[in-house]
Amino acid sequence: MDETSLKLLNLFSQKKDSLIQLYINERQSKNELGALFNFVENNEMKSVFYTINDPAISEETKNDIIQKNNYRNSYAFFYLTDVKTSTTILKVEDLDVSI
Repeated sequence: MDETSLKLLNLFSQKKDSLIQLYINERQSKNELGALFNFVENNEMKSVFYTINDPAISEETKNDIIQKNNYRNSYAFFYLTDVKTSTTILKVEDLDVSI
């Protein structure tokens, strides 16, 4: 794994609890499956939740989320993007296990 991806995963680990809480709150308020998109620049993270039916979500991303989702809908999807390098990784957390 490259250095940028490791940096993204490390930052996710540091903020995991608050990101999971943000994901849960957003998903409940929108009442729809989606993903939390996290944009990292200079160790600062900005997060935005998009539902799978939001026009900002590409068909490829939408299908990826649907395909990876489980029958209990307990998975949380976090896209982590390093703005400088455009490196993006997907982190999937099972909320039944994480909470």
